[in-house]
Amino acid sequence: MRILLGTYQLDAWAGSETYLLTLAEQLQRLGHDTAISAQVLGGVADEAARRGIEVRTGAHPGGERPDVVIAQDAATSYELAAAFPDVPQLYVAHSEVHDLQTPPQLPDLVQTVVAMNGRVARWVTATAVSPPVVRLHQPVDLDRFRPTGALPARARRALLLGNYLDGSRRDLVVQACAAAGLEAQQLGAHVGSPTADAASAIAGAHVVIGQGRAILEAMACGRAAYVFDQRGAGGWVTGESYPALAEDGFAGVTTPAALDTADLRADLERYDPAMGAVNRGLLSAHHDARHHAVAIVGLLRELAPAAPRTDVALREMSRLVLLQWMGWSREQALVRENALLRESRDRAEAEYEVLAGVHAETVAEMERTHEIVRMRDEELRDAERRLAAADRRSGGLVESVHRIAARLRQRLG
Repeated sequence: MRILLGTYQLDAWAGSETYLLTLAEQLQRLGHDTAISAQVLGGVADEAARRGIEVRTGAHPGGERPDVVIAQDAATSYELAAAFPDVPQLYVAHSEVHDLQTPPQLPDLVQTVVAMNGRVARWVTATAVSPPVVRLHQPVDLDRFRPTGALPARARRALLLGNYLDGSRRDLVVQACAAAGLEAQQLGAHVGSPTADAASAIAGAHVVIGQGRAILEAMACGRAAYVFDQRGAGGWVTGESYPALAEDGFAGVTTPAALDTADLRADLERYDPAMGAVNRGLLSAHHDARHHAVAIVGLLRELAPAAPRTDVALREMSRLVLLQWMGWSREQALVRENALLRESRDRAEAEYEVLAGVHAETVAEMERTHEIVRMRDEELRDAERRLAAADRRSGGLVESVHRIAARLRQRLG
């Protein structure tokens, strides 16, 4: 089967990009003729090519006509429907947050939607045009992400893994880690260190803090995993908490947990080295990328032939969706910049208050010192006056002694 996987961007290392690369590699291992199409290329596209996966570029990719299309954003779905009007399409929905990733709202464009958690599945089902939704688990390559050793009795290193944790939420985690005796390192887009080799970074940590795929990759590596990110907090992944966390997509949105430094510290101190083996077992049972690819192939083989599509209308819909996405992206960049400016202002105000307090204390201390100097100066002048008076008295006494001595000499002489 010739399978074309489409996405708008394949530049930065993020959840949906990693998913597409993982799926493409597994489909290729099953012997299918697999290619990826993207308009924005970069590091992820380079890694796909390095793994032997064909990467096609542009809004209207060339190459051999595929038998089926897998899309994971609305703009790409429209473009590939226009480019291959008679090819059936499977859609993978990753998020209810980004409108770009909401399935196209035109009838008969997509035959089936795959969702990797119940939260997104409910979102897709609630849309006006909702094809059949199939719930699968987020896949992880268990050969690429594997344990490198047992966890120690006491955790010492924590990895903050993800592209969204910053600002006060990040400070909260760092402070809680320090209080719990954990050395924290952050890896992700906000700190300028996205990576293609997350497995190596995870292997160096005992605890991984994040959400979504970051948590799953940590579990696959046999690490203790704690769900906490910009949107929410779900706490430790354990055998008991796994079902609810998986249903939520490991985002901590519908499974709230520790929210302040004291609670978070106390929660982190509940670390148990047995979590590593439990997590690896859960991943092997539910999130093996090979099993996910098999399920996807089964869905692709069931797709009905595509209904007739209008080329011009589809491309116009793609253009409008991308314009909305770009506008939203700029808005989010401005929101983040504004938040950083506010934090900078708050820090400056706090520093000013500290300096003002120091200044006030310094002024008060100077005034006290001036008063002491004034008093010492007055005491010195008084002492000088007493000394002068003593000098005058001693001078008269000497003169009297001289007169007495003179009289004695006269009498004796």
